Amino acid sequence: MIPSLPGCTPATTRSQSEGLAHLQRIAADQAEAGLAVAFGPAPAMPLPPARDATSGQFPAISVLIPAHNEASTIATTIQSLRGQTLPPARIIVICDNCTDDTAATARAQGVAVITTVGNTGRKAGAVNQALSRVLADRAPDFFVMVMDADTELSPAWLETAARELAGNRRAAVGGTYLGAGAEEDPGAGVGSRAYRGLVRQLQFNEFVRSSRLQGRKHRTSVWCLSGTGTMARASMFREIAAERGRSLPGRHGDVYDSHSSTEDFELALACRTLGYQCVIPPGCDSRTEVMPTMRAWFKQRLRWQFGTLESLVDYGFNQHTRGWNGWARQGLFHLRFLTQFALWFVLARSLATTGAAFPPFIIACLVVVYAERLISVWGAGWKGRLLAALILPEFLYGVSEGAYLVSAIWKVVRRKPLTDWGHL
Repeated sequence: MIPSLPGCTPATTRSQSEGLAHLQRIAADQAEAGLAVAFGPAPAMPLPPARDATSGQFPAISVLIPAHNEASTIATTIQSLRGQTLPPARIIVICDNCTDDTAATARAQGVAVITTVGNTGRKAGAVNQALSRVLADRAPDFFVMVMDADTELSPAWLETAARELAGNRRAAVGGTYLGAGAEEDPGAGVGSRAYRGLVRQLQFNEFVRSSRLQGRKHRTSVWCLSGTGTMARASMFREIAAERGRSLPGRHGDVYDSHSSTEDFELALACRTLGYQCVIPPGCDSRTEVMPTMRAWFKQRLRWQFGTLESLVDYGFNQHTRGWNGWARQGLFHLRFLTQFALWFVLARSLATTGAAFPPFIIACLVVVYAERLISVWGAGWKGRLLAALILPEFLYGVSEGAYLVSAIWKVVRRKPLTDWGHL
């Protein structure tokens, strides 16, 4: 039985206990079914007991890294965890249908490796298989982090998140992220390198702007618990598993909804529905791989937008979804896109009727927009500033957003699932 936590109601504790019991049954079933678990040099063992956070120490941290063919990035990801000011007690790489050397590379780093069996639920299904084993551990309320295999954390990420969770038992911690480019193909031509460099820089600029915006906003105004890093108490994950099929969508006993196209955003909705705060404390920053081509970018953004709308429809219009972190934000996102086109329409009409003599109001709007685009991307370096100053590349990039926005809405309205997930 899980002990009651301060601030938790008996119903909450009961849900966590039911979740733990269900997860233990799943783990036993997986063991009987022969779930392949291959551990590295250090064998699996129970997590260390929770330590008193008031003395400057924190409960043990278990990090799960789902990976599908991530041999080129997994070592760097693990090293960023090894270099944390508060190192994790356990690192588990979840190899999901890998056909490369991800497992061998991870084992060489001295971490535990789990190989999924029969997983058809993509990242969510892979993480659920691992969580069913990790959360069945009867250790005190330890911390669990799930992060992508192509991400590098800032050195104090885990310690910052742990301090937040120690002070707020009803919190889930996420982070901001900037872009990191993949290694260039040495055999690629000049044109190919220039094209891929442009695509990367456009995304770098986008991520710099979004991170800057998040930094200005109140830290509890978190839209999504990003896959680059999400950490919470084990009790929260157990409660979510217990509430699936009841107050939350999804299959009872699963932490992540494997039917969602954007399991990270859906998890944030689940947390808020159960009364948890989704927060991003200053210092929880990371770098993650960006898409190498516009085709891959379009598939990724279509999945993000489709999954967002899909999850909001599943949860309905209520106190947890109607505000800035739900339907209101989506409405403003689409309004921004329409406003952008309206502005360019006015400019084109002015050119056609008055030549280059723009009304003063239009000139003032242009100056403000231009200054904002340049200042907001200052942290992207000289390449980012130059790209913003040229205007046209970022304008065309913004126009491309319209294609996936319209496509996502059309698919949701028709209830047509995504079939091509592209570069994950």
